Amino acid sequence: MSPTRKSLRDLYPARWDVPALLLTAFAVLIAGLSLPILTVEKTVFWRHWENHYSVFVGVAELAKHGDWLLAVIIFFFSMVFPFVKLLALAVLWFRRLADTQRKWVLHWLGLLGK
Repeated sequence: MSPTRKSLRDLYPARWDVPALLLTAFAVLIAGLSLPILTVEKTVFWRHWENHYSVFVGVAELAKHGDWLLAVIIFFFSMVFPFVKLLALAVLWFRRLADTQRKWVLHWLGLLGK
C-alpha cells in the first residue's frame, strides 16, 4: 500500500494567499537584490560623484577587485539560497508528495533557514 500523495494546495484548497505570497516574495527578493542599498556621495571642490550600490553590483565589484571568496559567499547566501528556498516552498505547495517527504523537506528548510 503506497502512501497517499497530495500537494499542500490539495490539502488546503481555500488558501489562495499562499501562491500570492510566494509570488510577492519572489518579486520583493528581486527588488531587494537589484535596488540600491548604499549611496556614496563625494564632493571635491566643484566635482560631485554619486555611486549607487546594490547587492548585484556589490558582488560584481568584489569579484572585479579579486575578493572572490567574499563575492562567492555573499552571492550564495544573499542570492542563490533565498531563490532556492522560495522555489522549494513553491514545489511543496504545488507538487504532490507523501507526508514523509514533505516533512523531510520542511525540516531541512527550517534548519537551513536559520
